[in-house]
Amino acid sequence: MPERRWAWLASAGEPVEVLSVTDLWGRELAEVLVPSAQRRRRVAAHDIGELAGRRWSEAEVAWRAAATRALALSAEGELLVAARRGVTLLPHQAATVQRAIATDPVRLAICDEVGLGKTITAGAIFAELKARGRARRVVVVAPKGVQLQWVAEMADRFGEEFVRVGPEGVPVDSGADPWRAFDRVVCSLDAVKPLRRRAGWSNEQVKEHNAARFGALVGAGWDMVVIDEAHHVAGSSEDVARHRLAVELAAAAPHVLLLSATPHSGKSDAFRRFLGLLDDGFLGDRPLRRSTVAPHVARIDKRRAVDHAGRALFRPRETSLRVVRYGERTVERELYEAVTEYVRSGWDAARRAERAAAGFLVLLMQRLVASSTAAVLAALERRSAALGERGAQLAFFADRGEDWAELTGEEQYQALAAARGPAWETERAELAAVLSLARQAAAGGVDAKARAFFDLLGELRRSERDPDVKVLVFTEFVATQDMLLELLEEAGVPAAAINGSMTLGERVLAQEAFRRRAQVLVSTDAGGEGINLQFAHVVVNWDLPWSPSVLCR
Repeated sequence: MPERRWAWLASAGEPVEVLSVTDLWGRELAEVLVPSAQRRRRVAAHDIGELAGRRWSEAEVAWRAAATRALALSAEGELLVAARRGVTLLPHQAATVQRAIATDPVRLAICDEVGLGKTITAGAIFAELKARGRARRVVVVAPKGVQLQWVAEMADRFGEEFVRVGPEGVPVDSGADPWRAFDRVVCSLDAVKPLRRRAGWSNEQVKEHNAARFGALVGAGWDMVVIDEAHHVAGSSEDVARHRLAVELAAAAPHVLLLSATPHSGKSDAFRRFLGLLDDGFLGDRPLRRSTVAPHVARIDKRRAVDHAGRALFRPRETSLRVVRYGERTVERELYEAVTEYVRSGWDAARRAERAAAGFLVLLMQRLVASSTAAVLAALERRSAALGERGAQLAFFADRGEDWAELTGEEQYQALAAARGPAWETERAELAAVLSLARQAAAGGVDAKARAFFDLLGELRRSERDPDVKVLVFTEFVATQDMLLELLEEAGVPAAAINGSMTLGERVLAQEAFRRRAQVLVSTDAGGEGINLQFAHVVVNWDLPWSPSVLCR
């Protein structure tokens, strides 16, 4: 194969490849390929010169000197991304990036606490790998609530344009293949995870759906996969759809980053599956010890996080548990006790019928009554309306194929609302009594828990010496959220709300309303995932979830 010849074309200001030289009417013409334009040009042969003999411009000398210096620094382990305007990595972020680029391939779980910039750290790792020629195509799998944050942060900090694919972005089934059309993509798990079945669909339709989303995504040839809020993909078993998607994606790319502030939910099997996405040795007999886990996990908590001057980034965290007494609200106590008996009967009936999922639906009533009268009343009325209807009571689970523990409080409530089927033997009488008590409690005025919250709000205003102190309230249920918003409006306290049914644009507007004018933001867990609220430091967890790892900090 003949050696390729390169020359300098002054009119183009760059080296060109000489394809041929011909004589035309006594004049020598050269056909050249201009790399920057990727097109051919025909020029006079005397216009091209030897590369070694040309003079460099001052700008080119400066550029080459800077590039040579950058290459030398990168060889010594310096970060190229740190030279970008607008990029200032905190010490813990820089340490994680250094650690990542020192390995090949990069397979790391970034598990810093909430608010310590995991998104920026992951973006810096990708930008660094790209600058070094080690990665070009990346897909970020993230919850709906954080996708705009990803797109904005990557553009603002690193000049990387990411494209959202799925709902509210480029449609998956638009005709073209979006996974191959774009090199930097953000999508959500629920938009692309494989389905086992869907009501009204044939097996062929399910296969086509999975091929367009799951199969095409996995086979698109990614250099890097980033999974945000990655604890959601550990799953309660290997068969959970989210986990299956994560396994396939992690196996399809050399570089994998898992982002999670809560990688360990207290279950060793789930943690093994989480780590197994980085190293399949954890799916075997490898022990879960600090020495085996540490090489795969980067983590710092807020108490140890400092700036470049060694100053703490966060104030010391203070937490307290408020126990609310029923006091004069005896009807609430009676309601709680009645719901407890109702739940016990339902659980026993579900166990006898070997329908564990139905038992979980009934147990949800216990959490609802602990949240608010409004929440449990709405659920009881839905159940009352559903009694006696024919149909598959747990079609919800068959359609989604998800484990109960994988669902948010909002999703669990939707499951309860969608449940259909016959009552157990004594349910009609029990439900009628409980429903009557719930209606009495709702008609009797403000819940004891809500009254305690307004007392707390007054205390916070005094202790913070700020009548407009920002307070973020997390609840699991929309009915409780609606109740709180109504009470806050009646009290003249400006408030905003975020929940899982809102679009990304609506969430951004609510977040901005909280920043500018609202004193209280009431958010569900599903809605609040990934929102940036660094300007507020008081958090109230209205509900205590069964898993302490999902408490909002």
